[in-house]
Amino acid sequence: MDLYLREENTPTVDDFECILKLRYNKGSEDSPTDFLLKRIGALPKPEWNLLCVVKLIIIVAFRTGQLDTTLEGLLGAMKRRPDKWVVFRYPQWPLVCSVDHYRPDFDQVAKPQMINHFLKAMGNAAGVTESLTYHDLRRGAARDIAHLPMDRLVVTSENVVAGAIGHSRRAMEQGVTQKHAGARRRDLRGLL
Repeated sequence: MDLYLREENTPTVDDFECILKLRYNKGSEDSPTDFLLKRIGALPKPEWNLLCVVKLIIIVAFRTGQLDTTLEGLLGAMKRRPDKWVVFRYPQWPLVCSVDHYRPDFDQVAKPQMINHFLKAMGNAAGVTESLTYHDLRRGAARDIAHLPMDRLVVTSENVVAGAIGHSRRAMEQGVTQKHAGARRRDLRGLL
């Protein structure tokens, strides 16, 4: 994972961008050498901070000792660097490490079971009666993409949803993508 600033003059936390190297993706689960690069930027509105992956990465980096300064110090140091990249103290550590007996294990990446455990705990705290899993996040993302407001889309199709969540043509033909996305709210045929 790499973290850098987009803005050079007066950077703020909203000017961070991140390039994530994602391994073990759908279709290449057994190949650690295959990876996808995804670029994401910080969400600019304060009310979105809870959902901002980039800001979460910065918080985790501070809390795990990857960064040894304040946010202001980090912004100043990055502004002075010609490449604008964050330099982590321990770049070999995973972003989300495993936890063993309530202690972080920085040599191991968090397992899916740990994410399921966190989701279950958050769901219980929020009053959700169903048991949540990390796959529910995929289904939720697919549904969100499928139901974006029509005025915000250039094109809406099952292909867009399938591409966003890594479904193959076969998964689309078998109806898996449609099950993830849910029923459409509008008939799109009139848009052609």
